[in-house]
Amino acid sequence: DQWGRGVMSAILPAVIARGFEDWGLIRLEAMVTEGNERSCALLRRMGFRQEGVLARRGYWKDQAWDQLVFARLAD
Repeated sequence: DQWGRGVMSAILPAVIARGFEDWGLIRLEAMVTEGNERSCALLRRMGFRQEGVLARRGYWKDQAWDQLVFARLAD
């Protein structure tokens, strides 16, 4: 019931900051099922870039789906 209400837009900046600033990570990754344009758009807004595709990596609703790989590097 929270889909489309901006929850991830609100919390993802804090998660990114925690990873880079508090934990000293140099890279964050996310995988999104192909066709999930809203998640792709969110990641792009947050500075992630698509790096590739993992063919038939996910399985959902009796079907294999490609997974899009996104990453954001520390400044």
